[in-house]
Amino acid sequence: MSTKSTGTEATPVIFTARHQRLASDSGSFVVIAGSELGRRYPLPAAEARIGRVSINEIVVDDRSISRTHARVFPTPEGFVIEDLASTNGLLINEIATTRKVLRDGDIIRLGRTVLKFLTNTNLEVDYHTEVYKLSTTDALSGCYNKRYLINQLERDLSRAVRYKRSLSVILFDIDHFKLLNDTMGHIAGDAALVTVAQRVRDVIRRADTLARYGGEEFVVVAPEVDGPQAILIGEKLRLAISERPILVGEVPTRLTVSVGVADMESYADAVRLRGEDPRTALPDPHLLLRLADERMYEAKQAGRNCVRYEPANR
Repeated sequence: MSTKSTGTEATPVIFTARHQRLASDSGSFVVIAGSELGRRYPLPAAEARIGRVSINEIVVDDRSISRTHARVFPTPEGFVIEDLASTNGLLINEIATTRKVLRDGDIIRLGRTVLKFLTNTNLEVDYHTEVYKLSTTDALSGCYNKRYLINQLERDLSRAVRYKRSLSVILFDIDHFKLLNDTMGHIAGDAALVTVAQRVRDVIRRADTLARYGGEEFVVVAPEVDGPQAILIGEKLRLAISERPILVGEVPTRLTVSVGVADMESYADAVRLRGEDPRTALPDPHLLLRLADERMYEAKQAGRNCVRYEPANR
């Protein structure tokens, strides 16, 4: 059951399971202007709140959007979007509104982010999905690419600072990868990258982000994970890669990785060292990656095939 507004009073709108199923099968939001251009949000069979914080079912990380900005829910007439007393209001097709039944192609403006409502029978959905995938994914490994990584890490870092949450970055590099390429060829090197990426996917959480950082370097962004916990993840992925040989062509080849870990504690210390307050400084994803990269080089110097983490100075 959902509700519709009649003045100051809310009256129930009853819709059947069939209506719920039809609605959930037939609607998506696609970002057509904003930081996540092309991203698609399939609409669920129940009410979904839209806002910039993680308590919402649809999270749009845009400071011009209210913490909980609007809600969308299925009815027998179709999906309805309703403003929730947001600061910047809700515009549908550039007209300010508080509540509207959505129609295919409607343009929804929330702050600086613009969404487009599309039914799933609209071929434009497939187009936007493919464009978003191509713009955010590394074609070889299937991981996210560096551009997506930086954007996602900036968002995660901003949330971690704002809400005093844990966040870790795990950066790893395939040991002696140049030697593998030189002796067995670039096709063998590509096969190794694909297998490494798959083995890491098998051991990290769904909440984590895996990206190819460049060449033979990969990064895992782990929200709600502190340094000691990230070491365990680093060890798990290190063992997943090194314990079983990787078939390169018909040749079993053992690969190892060197792993560096950085967390919010070490990040805060680094921000203080440059004379800034970590609570008010602009989020710097490149700094967090540099800290992890420094630890990774320490792992190389320690003999490779190990994890390194430097606790913050307390």
